[in-house]
Amino acid sequence: MGATAHQSGRLRLELLAALGDRIREIEDPGELAYSAAELLGRHLEVSRAGYGTIDPEEDTISIDRDWNAPGIKSLAGTLKFRDYGSYIDDLKRGEIVIFEDAETDPRTRDRAEALKALSARSLINMPVSEHGKVVALLYLNNAAPRRWSDDESTVIFEVAERTRTAIERLRAERALQETTDVSHSWIGWVRRSLLLKMPMLSWQPRQKGLGNTLGFPFVPMPMWRPTRTISRSGATGARRDRRASWAITALRISASLQSAT
Repeated sequence: MGATAHQSGRLRLELLAALGDRIREIEDPGELAYSAAELLGRHLEVSRAGYGTIDPEEDTISIDRDWNAPGIKSLAGTLKFRDYGSYIDDLKRGEIVIFEDAETDPRTRDRAEALKALSARSLINMPVSEHGKVVALLYLNNAAPRRWSDDESTVIFEVAERTRTAIERLRAERALQETTDVSHSWIGWVRRSLLLKMPMLSWQPRQKGLGNTLGFPFVPMPMWRPTRTISRSGATGARRDRRASWAITALRISASLQSAT
């Protein structure tokens, strides 16, 4: 018994180390989910392992890709939990679902043939929750009846939690990158607009002084001549002041965005 426990512990550590390597190497959330399922499937020698998104309102699971042993068909697509029993109620409460044989479990025995057709006569479903709501599922299926040990349940839980955390981090990083890209695009728009909207500040000495004040390097702007003479007083002078004020404000916005990125 001691030797068996030692071997089980060693294999668990090897599995978690391999998962850590995948987490460091893989940058796509979907690919990482598949990779984690593959590691579990091979480690536990089951028929199928996968990661899917749950719709708690529709009681469905959507699967992009799963790992399957030779001869086992993929479940990729959308499945309705109610077609295979009532255990979705347990999942929605955040409870782990385990049954050794669909033919004898009270939640599935009336739908056992449907589960057997999916090579899922025995399974373990590990719900993944966010903000108190079940949003995803790590699942392992076995075509034949199987007794799931406590050690197996523990390692599945560990893999599910580490994978969930890594996927959330990847999604957050992707969202941040998209926000940064939008910010850079906006900065470019502001700068292009300044070139088109600042004829009154096109006098190079004034440009240089303004650029130094706002922390910008001096870049000569094209010289435009107004279509009519603008006096330094009256209505045309007021319009000139408003245009200059707009340009200075835009430069300050651009400077702030540049420093933030």
